[in-house]
Amino acid sequence: MNLSSFLVYLLATFIGFAFGMMTAVSAPLASDCFGLKHFEAIFGLVFTAYGFIAGLIGPLLSGYILDFTNDFKPVLLYLGELLLDLPLTNSAG
Repeated sequence: MNLSSFLVYLLATFIGFAFGMMTAVSAPLASDCFGLKHFEAIFGLVFTAYGFIAGLIGPLLSGYILDFTNDFKPVLLYLGELLLDLPLTNSAG
């Protein structure tokens, strides 16, 4: 196995763990933040926002930027900026 294949398997493993942790942590986090009175609706909105907004708009916007610039650097810069802004948006509320 060469280094490139090893890195692909390693990255796939980390992504799998991250999705597993997100699934395991999101329900208790939503209940701690918003309570249990309307938990079903709030939990549904959390996964709708993740699956629809991030899962649909993110790749479309990235593909549009890539097609427009023909370079991956602007795509990675905007994704990095969103990643760096995430702690600011979570601590603002």
